[in-house]
Amino acid sequence: MMLTATTLVVLLCFAAWAGWLTWRQHKLDAALAILRVDEPRVAQVQEAQLRWRALEPAIDPATYPVEIFDQIVNLLPEEGIRFLDFSMDLETLVISGEATSPIHASKFQADLKASPALERYAFSTPVPTIRPDNRAIFRVEGNINGGGEDEASERRLLLLFFVLLAVISGLLGTRELLSWQKRLGKAEDRLTLTQMESRLLLEEADVWNARNEWIYQSQPAMKDALEANQELTRAEEMARDRGLETLNRQLLEPESTGLYQQLGFTMTVKGPLQEVFRWLHRLQAPADFRVIPSLKVAPDKQDPNLVVATVQVWRWYRTAGQPASASGPLTAGTTRP
Repeated sequence: MMLTATTLVVLLCFAAWAGWLTWRQHKLDAALAILRVDEPRVAQVQEAQLRWRALEPAIDPATYPVEIFDQIVNLLPEEGIRFLDFSMDLETLVISGEATSPIHASKFQADLKASPALERYAFSTPVPTIRPDNRAIFRVEGNINGGGEDEASERRLLLLFFVLLAVISGLLGTRELLSWQKRLGKAEDRLTLTQMESRLLLEEADVWNARNEWIYQSQPAMKDALEANQELTRAEEMARDRGLETLNRQLLEPESTGLYQQLGFTMTVKGPLQEVFRWLHRLQAPADFRVIPSLKVAPDKQDPNLVVATVQVWRWYRTAGQPASASGPLTAGTTRP
């Protein structure tokens, strides 16, 4: 009788376990069905988000070399630091310079790391080289932070439960139920992350859709490949207007992606630092969709009052099939939303 009662209790335990797993499976399937309903809206927001982030170097002034250099210059003391070289691309920036003392060099390096305006960069600052006259040669390298956030989940209780189930299953030989339990646990974890991502995207849908609409209305259409010549000619004229001397110029090969068609050129100019950056400032405005993927500035070897700047400029035109806009060549564009 006792054996029969024990068997019944065991069977009831297994039945309850299987029933609990069945309920969880049903709940999981219902949640996945809701997600499938939202999939088209989520995909639309993801596409708008992808387009904006791909075009961000052209439309977000905070990423422009002129703006970044201005933030760096604002950290300089009134005296004690001079730059020997400044270069940057879409992922990194490098500064080398000379300080009147190691203290000046170290403080400037620390200020760069602490600057809120430059928090998108992770800076590495090697120990400055000290000269016999106590001057310090320093170098700073900044790389775009990878970003990303880890989503927390309540795993400790679940882990403890798994351990208890493993002990029970080892005693009773219930590998099938345990396997089902593990599969459900993984599926539920994936579901939680997907639900969180979908919820955040849908909450920001209006913002991303508005940005996407601004792109469609503002991104210029490329008439023909000769526009590259026109862009280069206009850039030279603008450099001349600022009193800059063009040392070199070269067109780049056109490129095309699913998000834009690219024309570009490389120019090397010489002139006062302030005028060089005023010229660069005129080259970029959000509605013009121009990118400066590479910039290198160094003092002129013959005249220390001048600098030599080599800059690469791209313009990202809309792809075929997108509505046309009225944006013209090398004009000051409107701001983004």
